[in-house]
Amino acid sequence: KRMSGLRTRLYDFKKVLALVSTFFIVCPLAFATNVINTIGYVEAPTAFSNGDVAMGHLTFKGGVTVPAGGSIVVDTTGILDGTIELNSTGALTLASDLHLGSTASMPSGGYIDGNGHAMFLTGKFTVPSEKQIKIICDLALDGKGNEVILPNSSRFQLSDNVTLTLRNMNLH
Repeated sequence: KRMSGLRTRLYDFKKVLALVSTFFIVCPLAFATNVINTIGYVEAPTAFSNGDVAMGHLTFKGGVTVPAGGSIVVDTTGILDGTIELNSTGALTLASDLHLGSTASMPSGGYIDGNGHAMFLTGKFTVPSEKQIKIICDLALDGKGNEVILPNSSRFQLSDNVTLTLRNMNLH
């Protein structure tokens, strides 16, 4: 009888563990610091905190800042334009395709977690001299016929087993 009770508790524990595991996999946004989910146009620069999520139809005209070592999730059908300040070690994590505006720039480099999505350019994009943009998960960069410029030791650096697809661009 005692062994039967132990089996029941073990079975119940497995059910709870499966439920918790499913919650973590299906609901990662539930643990975000701040979720911005709206339709809007943001003219001023936007400073994010580590773990923030931007979703909905948002256009960031004034750029965004991610803290050094921090990460934000971007899941917006709008445009990300202006300065994208990743402070060398900050990361953009894509939860959907992302459109960069015609004045988008990443002056200090940083990390992009593409998650198999695409970034579309609407203008010339320059990786600043001697900076690197580290691609840490598969990404397609679609230039839509625009220039991507890599001057003076600037580069895209790929993590192991990561694919960066470059298409529809003039690479200089």
